[in-house]
Amino acid sequence: MNKPEHRISDFPVSFRRIWKNSVILALLFSLIETIFRLQSPVFASSTSDFIQLALLFACGAFIWTLLQLPVVALIFCRKKIQKQRFGLLLTAVAGFYLYLLFLVIASSWCFYIYRGIFLTAGVISFALSNSAALQLHFMQTGMSFFLLLNGVSAILAIAVLIVLSAGFSFSGKTGGSITILAVVELLVTFTCLLTFSHSSLWGNSHPALAYWYQPEVFKSAEVQISALKAELKPKTRSVIYSPAMIQTGHPVFVFMLESMRRDLINVTPCPIPYMKSLIKESIFFDKAYATASHSNYADLSVWYSQYPLRGGKSNHYRLSDPWRGTSIFEVFHRLGYKTAYISSQNEKWGTMGNWLKIQALDYYFDSEQYKGNTWVNEEDEAGLVALIKQRVATAGKVEDSATLTIGKDWISAQPDPTRIFVGFNLQNTHFSYVIPRGGEEPYQPSNLDFPAIYGVWPKNRVSVVENRYSNAFFNLDKMIRNFADFLKEKGIWDNCYFIILGDSGEAFYEHGFANHSGPMYDEEMRTFCLIKPPKGTASATTVSQPISHIDIFPALLYMMKVPAPNSFQGISPLSGNRRVVYMDSNALIQQDGIIKWPWKLLLTWYPHGIELFNLEKDPLERHNLYWNDQKMANTLHHQLTRWRSRQLTYYNSPELYENYWPPKSCE
Repeated sequence: MNKPEHRISDFPVSFRRIWKNSVILALLFSLIETIFRLQSPVFASSTSDFIQLALLFACGAFIWTLLQLPVVALIFCRKKIQKQRFGLLLTAVAGFYLYLLFLVIASSWCFYIYRGIFLTAGVISFALSNSAALQLHFMQTGMSFFLLLNGVSAILAIAVLIVLSAGFSFSGKTGGSITILAVVELLVTFTCLLTFSHSSLWGNSHPALAYWYQPEVFKSAEVQISALKAELKPKTRSVIYSPAMIQTGHPVFVFMLESMRRDLINVTPCPIPYMKSLIKESIFFDKAYATASHSNYADLSVWYSQYPLRGGKSNHYRLSDPWRGTSIFEVFHRLGYKTAYISSQNEKWGTMGNWLKIQALDYYFDSEQYKGNTWVNEEDEAGLVALIKQRVATAGKVEDSATLTIGKDWISAQPDPTRIFVGFNLQNTHFSYVIPRGGEEPYQPSNLDFPAIYGVWPKNRVSVVENRYSNAFFNLDKMIRNFADFLKEKGIWDNCYFIILGDSGEAFYEHGFANHSGPMYDEEMRTFCLIKPPKGTASATTVSQPISHIDIFPALLYMMKVPAPNSFQGISPLSGNRRVVYMDSNALIQQDGIIKWPWKLLLTWYPHGIELFNLEKDPLERHNLYWNDQKMANTLHHQLTRWRSRQLTYYNSPELYENYWPPKSCE
């Protein structure tokens, strides 16, 4: 019997059959997404919301039809290929595409349900570039959810392949109805394009559109280069450092503590009693603000005293960057100090290590160099811990007591303890908040016996998570006290500068967000910060004016009577200059902020919005006064956009960043 031949006339029939199956799947997926949207915190159940919901259902079905087109084409081609191995290859490619598609979109919808916004291209790009660390984080904090998300994505991919490969035939009225539905989807989509605002449609309607959404933040107007050039210092003028600039050496110890809110000192009983007790002998910065709500921006801003805003897209750090400037480690290295950076985390995160692991450091340590166990999910001893031990997975974090021990050993080995500068980055207080072995847990209940992933844990468990956070700080506080006792035993304490600051704060759904990397409300941005000076060199005081974290090291150098590098954008708050605080985040949201006490303005590019708060009258930032005080709002908005324009102009002009120091900003 002869094998039937494929006729050219069969091709469109076969393609239409697969395409109609994809339309039915698209309607099903859009229906599921509509149910998800009903769970979003931004859905208000008003008539307009339901009308919008109906429009977005049809729009979503059209988007899903388009998203399936590559698979439709691959399956159609597979059906026409005689060689089995090529058919299997096309099936594998289609399946892998569907798996990634469902994984990204499901992750974005999970995020939308909890926070009311989708994941953008910037977030997904950052996640991909840090995929190893993120996988470890998810496995440590939410193994079941991580496996569930991947499992559901794989099952859906297989199911779609089966349905699209099936020989279902829709003809007559059924086939005509599907065609009509496809046309309606297309018409509704065009209606949405004409009626919805740019940010509403592209930023908030569907994960696939949010990926392509480009906020206006990327298109900010630039100031004229000639005008900015007149304000900047040329690089021919630079500070020359030498050991002779400091007659009497004072060791410096800097502790950057993960997620340390300023209001920890107000909790009763206080989880940081020792660090709070240091306030009475220190320069305490009562209103210290991080430059960003996420570490890959906030951390380097401290060490380099520079704003993180350099371009519209997320920063990637390279040692060869011509705008890198001078770090505080380089300053003290030139002053004749032995310098060290000792971190509990893997500084490959966000490529930060490229700006941290520099020649000016006499000693560098992060979790990549650690030979012991990094902290992971102890329930997975046979799996993840084994990978860590084998150095197959090295993105775990070192428990802080081990990091501090490494620091003590290095300090003890230095011949001149009066000229050492050590920067610590401690991570036990990062979600999900590490309690060291034998640690105390006075705040109860604190057991995270529920699915808890960074940013998306249950809102009805806030008190439990806060207790866990307090317990982590309670134990870290004892470690800091122990380190201070070590310095006292060495005879170093009275002669040293002892600096403590949080890299950012931490949110517990005060404004709908959890942990950090979100909007720049005070719970994420205002941190604990102090400088304990050497005995007899400065009086203890509280600085009540707001400062930026980029001002910390200018303040230290001012106290030591050493000029700050011209690349520093920070200004010492002890010099009498008043400071307007600027902030910029580009993580889960894109946002700029300005604080001109008591006023704070937040300009959110994605999702679009603008807020004005009076922090004296409304410290919890509950009442948006943007429409009540347009004069103040316009003044701050002008200052903020001018600052942004100056930053972008400088970093996007080789003529400027190669020949001039970056712009400073003060009131």
